[in-house]
Amino acid sequence: MMAPLGLETKTQRGIFVTYIGLWVGYGILNEVAKRQGLYVIYDVLSYINLRAFDAATYFLLLQFRLVVTGVLHQAMFSKRLNRNQWISLGVTTVGCGIKTLGSRDTNGSTKLEIHGDSPTLVTYGLLMVQMLSSTFAGVYNEVLLKKQALIPVNLQNVFMYIDSLVCTLAMLALGVTGQTAQEALTTTNFSVLFSPYVLPMVLIMSGIGVVTSLFLKQLDSIRKAIASALELVFLPMLSAVFFSYPITLYTVAAVCLVGFGVYVYSLPMEITTVTRYLPQYAKVASSEANEGVSNNTDSIADCESNSISKLA
Repeated sequence: MMAPLGLETKTQRGIFVTYIGLWVGYGILNEVAKRQGLYVIYDVLSYINLRAFDAATYFLLLQFRLVVTGVLHQAMFSKRLNRNQWISLGVTTVGCGIKTLGSRDTNGSTKLEIHGDSPTLVTYGLLMVQMLSSTFAGVYNEVLLKKQALIPVNLQNVFMYIDSLVCTLAMLALGVTGQTAQEALTTTNFSVLFSPYVLPMVLIMSGIGVVTSLFLKQLDSIRKAIASALELVFLPMLSAVFFSYPITLYTVAAVCLVGFGVYVYSLPMEITTVTRYLPQYAKVASSEANEGVSNNTDSIADCESNSISKLA
């Protein structure tokens, strides 16, 4: 039996398959590196911006990711959002903003002003870059997961986390985070990762990353943004139940607005048919139609009688 492509020995077949596998892996890694690089930029800028803004202002401005996600989703999928979806995104954004205003720490903002570290135009620009990198990475991730359906999701996750490690090490080497690689990669810092307080957070965030890829493959980035908004609202509700935290009017208003936004998003759009430019036809009454038919039959009978008389 002739071997395919003339690959007669195991060594030849192994080299051939390895060569194809390496190039396929390079292609996947190249595609995933773009979105993972954006995620790393988001993580690094969040570390920088949290030192420039107080927590309430930082999270309040980040809520505009909902609207930006809608715009990018329209552009990259060439699919227009309907009116209900835009209303839902706007109402949910307002609800998240009200929730964030309710948790504003006045002492934190006054400390920034006293020490002269109030946000500048550059810091606002960095926050905008952080917001755009996060939303674009999420929508681009959805594009890859849905348009490259033949590539398993778990394989894409493996390449994505490898890219994440490489990009993070590159940021440390460049000193973007304010720490060098030698200062960050110490045995003391690694031992903190295995503490009972940090290790569960690492496992939870890893699980969130895996579930996010499945979420984007089966659903879309807009509903992912709304789910994140629901998390921001439900967290204080659960804290009130388990830790007796007080529920403020801000929280109640935020819950109502976000719930209304989710309800509006789930409403189906009514499909209206446009009849403005269609031709209009007048209906004929049944009596008039019968008279017309009888007249036609009479005329046909007359014609037949005339033709018979001529033949005779």
